[in-house]
Amino acid sequence: MAAAGLWSTPTDLLRLDLEIARAVSGDSRLLDRDLATEMCKPQIPGGGYGLGTEVEDRAGCRRFGHTGLNVGYTCFSYVWPDSGIAVAAMTNSEDGWETLVSIRAAADRRYATRVTTAPPGDVSGRYVLRDDYPIDIAVSDGHLTFCVAGQQPVVLRADPDGRYLHPGLDLEIRFLPADVLELRQEGVTQTAKRS
Repeated sequence: MAAAGLWSTPTDLLRLDLEIARAVSGDSRLLDRDLATEMCKPQIPGGGYGLGTEVEDRAGCRRFGHTGLNVGYTCFSYVWPDSGIAVAAMTNSEDGWETLVSIRAAADRRYATRVTTAPPGDVSGRYVLRDDYPIDIAVSDGHLTFCVAGQQPVVLRADPDGRYLHPGLDLEIRFLPADVLELRQEGVTQTAKRS
């Protein structure tokens, strides 16, 4: 449908943004990686639009998504691919831009800056989840990697609060005392003990 034809929920917009991010990482069953990559990069040098997305791609701030406006509402949904976080906000007013801009600015401060903290070297090893399910954590080329049985290792990105994230897998890892790894994925939190 043409402009003003998309009716959605914040949750569905987040699903769309995160699926595009997964596709860029090569982890999507719905979108081709090359197409998703074009969606997330400016189509004109220095421009602000990808294919169907608004793109911010400068040092310290990478995000893509879209804003919306029509009679009676304003909204946005963006994903910060370096942190794997997406945020959607909607207002039931045409005067909602001030609120939305402040939410987006807060999200930029929290999620836009890529953290280059060196991964802790003492967390490498095999962790065992329920039913003897192994998780291997390693440091490779200065990055922390996460690997489960039968899959390729993925690089985790550091977050300022001590978590490690993977943008395409909705995966958060924290290292707790006593050699315990806390894993959160799709709203479920589990722990694994280093073997």
